[in-house]
Amino acid sequence: MIEVDFRAHGIWTNLATVEETLNNFSEKEKQDPRHREFCDKAEYVRWILEASSSSYLSSNELQQTAGELTQISNHLRNNAANFGHYDQISNYFATIFARFPYPRVKKIFRSESNEVIEDFRSTVFEIKQDLIVTTDAAQKTVSDTHEQVSKLQAEAEGLESTLGDLEHKIEAQIVNLEANVNATVTDKLTEFSRVFSDDQNKRSAEFQATENHLQELVSHMKSEAGKINRTVTEVRSVVTKELGDARTEFDTKANDIIDDLNSLYDTAGQTALAAGFAGSAKEESVLFTRYSVLAAAIFMIVAIISACMWFSLSKTNNFTFADMLMRLPVSAVLLVPGLYLASLANKHRRSAVKLRSLSLRIKAFDAYLANAPLEQRHELRSELVREFFEEQPEIQSRPSLMGGGRENSGLVSLLEKAIDRLGDIKS
Repeated sequence: MIEVDFRAHGIWTNLATVEETLNNFSEKEKQDPRHREFCDKAEYVRWILEASSSSYLSSNELQQTAGELTQISNHLRNNAANFGHYDQISNYFATIFARFPYPRVKKIFRSESNEVIEDFRSTVFEIKQDLIVTTDAAQKTVSDTHEQVSKLQAEAEGLESTLGDLEHKIEAQIVNLEANVNATVTDKLTEFSRVFSDDQNKRSAEFQATENHLQELVSHMKSEAGKINRTVTEVRSVVTKELGDARTEFDTKANDIIDDLNSLYDTAGQTALAAGFAGSAKEESVLFTRYSVLAAAIFMIVAIISACMWFSLSKTNNFTFADMLMRLPVSAVLLVPGLYLASLANKHRRSAVKLRSLSLRIKAFDAYLANAPLEQRHELRSELVREFFEEQPEIQSRPSLMGGGRENSGLVSLLEKAIDRLGDIKS
């Protein structure tokens, strides 16, 4: 190979790449003897190439060496993978040294060869010494590591035995705690069941007593209501009979004395009529008082029953307003006769007020006639008599429990018509 081609060959670029890669190692890795070894070998390759004559080198040998330098450069990346590729790199350098054990020159004198050999031997000896030191340090480190591992294993065995004892103790404690907890829970459940049963029996007894009391009250109220109904029926029958007899007698007497009333009316007509309305008003007032007392008694009984139900239900644990509403019809049944008696009392009260008002108006009419002229007085009295006794208007009767409201309503209607007629005459 001529000198120009030799100097322009790519082997020089690959060798420079190897040297640059070695120079880029980290400072920590540069302290490693293997890094120094790689640097020395790269320098030796450069010395062989620079010292060799191009005439004794072939292109094929240089191409193979360039490829091996490329492989070395690839394995040297990333700090030679923390020198994990040491063996591969050493093999590639050995191949290069086998191909070029010394520079290819025209003549090598023995003295120069001896110097090279001595240098090589000294280098090998230094490498060997460094390797021995490194091996001793590594063995010492390994022995120390084995001792520490042995100690750690002994301590681990002790810890395992201790942990085993602790696990047995913990398991025993857990078993004891479970037994104690189960016993305590069983005792508490038994006590709760006993207390609950006692309370439930007590509440059942109280509820039964209250229910019996309410049943007695309802039975008593039913018997009282029956008595009241029977009494009312009897009184109604008696009053109806008396009123029928009185009406028959009244009609008979009215036909007999209707002619005498025109003369008697001058002295006692209006006064008697007013007194009749006053008596009717008094009777209506008595009926109002009687029915009011009965209605008030029924309402008080309803209130007492409702209060008893509320008091008994409030003591239960499962009290709800739905239970209260379901039991209200027991007391609501008694509201019907109470409301009926209250309505009757109100009707009799209105009748008493109306009759008392008519009585006062008739008395006032007497006072008016006392100061009127004689002819006008006779005319007004005659007109009033005709309104009450000669004309027979159709009177709308209102039903009454006592059966006596029809005659009074007829008299009231006639009196109102008479007063209206008198007002027309006066005007």
